[in-house]
Amino acid sequence: MRALMELLFKVLLVLFLTSGALLVFGQILGILLQKGDMIIASTNLFKNPTLVLSACFSLVGFSLNYIPEKKDTSFSDHPSASAGDSLK
Repeated sequence: MRALMELLFKVLLVLFLTSGALLVFGQILGILLQKGDMIIASTNLFKNPTLVLSACFSLVGFSLNYIPEKKDTSFSDHPSASAGDSLK
């Protein structure tokens, strides 16, 4: 379950950052070309998906704190005897 949530977290992070970057770059391009319609179009096109993705991304990230990590059982609490200890 945790592995699936971590994968979802990473996918949503990439999608959120990509849509946010497209929003900002569209607005910057509109400013550089002095086209107000392009700025408004970029905002209208990318604002809602960016907000929804950020909300989903933050909820998944928050819920990861409550999903326990898989414990590593390959190590024990007691140190094992090393080769040097057997010679003493």
